[in-house]
Amino acid sequence: MSLFLLFKYMQNPNVKIDSKISTQNGIVSLRTDGILTFKPHKGVKVITTESMKEDLDAFIKLTDNKKMPFLSDNRTLNDFTSDQKSYMQEKIPVFCSKFAILIDGGISVFFFNMFQLFYKPDVIMKAFKNKESAINWLKEK
Repeated sequence: MSLFLLFKYMQNPNVKIDSKISTQNGIVSLRTDGILTFKPHKGVKVITTESMKEDLDAFIKLTDNKKMPFLSDNRTLNDFTSDQKSYMQEKIPVFCSKFAILIDGGISVFFFNMFQLFYKPDVIMKAFKNKESAINWLKEK
C-alpha cells in the first residue's frame, strides 16, 4: 500500500456508505459519518429540473427528514439554468445543514464563493476543487 493511500485510510478508516439510492442522474449516498453525497452517473452532463425532483426525493429519504451536511460532485456537469438554481436554493434547506460543491476550475470556485458572500443563502455553501477539503469543511462545527 502506498504511503498516500495509507494516510487516506488512516484519516477515515471507518467511513463507509451506509445506504444509497440510484436516480436517473446519479448516486445519492449517506456515509456512516453522516455526510450525504451526490455523484452523477458516468456520462451525465445535463440534469433537468424534473429529474432533480427524483434526486430530492432520494435526499429526503436517506436523511429521514433530518438536515445533514451535503457534498455534491458537480465537476462533470454543465451549468444549471436560473430556474434550476432557484429550485436548488429553495429545496436544499429541506435536507441540508451545510453544502459543499465540487466544481472544476479555480476561477469558478472563486466566483461561487464570492457570490455566497453577497447572496447569504439559507444554508452555508462553499465550492471546492478537492473532495477531501470539502469533507473536512463539512465536518467542521
